[in-house]
Amino acid sequence: MAEVRTPDITVLIATRNRAHELPHLLRSLAEQATGGQFTYDVLVADNGSTDGTRALVQGMQARYPVALRYLREERAGKSWALNAGLAQAQGGIIAFTDDDVEADRGWLAALWRCFTDTQADAVGGKIVPRFTGARPDWVTNPFVFGALGCVDHGATRLTSTPDRYYYWVGGNAAIRRTVPQAIGGFSVHMTRGQDTEFGLRCVRQGKKLVYEPAAVTHHRIGPERLTPAFFRRWWHQRGYYRAYRAPWTPTHLATVMPLGWYVESLRRLTQWLAALVTVRPFDQRLLREVRLRERGSEWAQRARLLPAMWRAVVRRGPAVLAGGVSYADLYSERT
Repeated sequence: MAEVRTPDITVLIATRNRAHELPHLLRSLAEQATGGQFTYDVLVADNGSTDGTRALVQGMQARYPVALRYLREERAGKSWALNAGLAQAQGGIIAFTDDDVEADRGWLAALWRCFTDTQADAVGGKIVPRFTGARPDWVTNPFVFGALGCVDHGATRLTSTPDRYYYWVGGNAAIRRTVPQAIGGFSVHMTRGQDTEFGLRCVRQGKKLVYEPAAVTHHRIGPERLTPAFFRRWWHQRGYYRAYRAPWTPTHLATVMPLGWYVESLRRLTQWLAALVTVRPFDQRLLREVRLRERGSEWAQRARLLPAMWRAVVRRGPAVLAGGVSYADLYSERT
């Protein structure tokens, strides 16, 4: 009987009701070039899909060139699916990508080389857009590399530090399996932005996070995301989560936000009004509008968190501010 070898890399995909998109990704993963340097498997963590996701994956298993596994996680939320996948992943390295992505044939090989060369704990790669329909002229790069989940930090490897974080997103990221054992898994209190928060936590807890430009995936972007309403909603939600990431100090119990945020908010308001008065092109007006919306969302969420922060101080003392307050802390204080 042939020996079953533990894979070097597990590709983990969290998905929900994307059976129409998933085949593009699974086909690209089936064609990965390993050069005999590593082995890999693919684990699909289905987050309660009600479409044909299970049948799709199970129907591909028999003819798939590497082990293709299916995991069901009923608790709603991408973080629940990712954490369930982390518990089942077998590879020493766990690579993440999204269900609406296609991977370059050399994606896993580039990640493998980066881990080997740099001894990184975590690696993030480049995500380029692949529009499935016409791209409107006003959808410029600030929208593509902001709200559309694309990443490009240039053509050279870069290492993140607490002062200079090269953000990564779930469409192209990888970690050693020891990392979540050391810093915990993905925050189940976040319905979006959990990838970025996890990367930030890696860096802040001393893990080495490297950007690898040779590791490339392609984000499939449909016309439903290329509307002003989508971008307005995305930046509003981003402000919601930025409010949690910003630190709290005793001063903020009175001012709600760092004072610099007020200066920045005034600057964004002035820029938006100037764009309206001078009749700037639509993309510039919309970009200034959504950035102002983001700041308003941040302020509103910080204001909603203020009672929870006061309760945390009363229950645990002012030192709680110096020690930092986690997402879980704030949610528990709100209930």
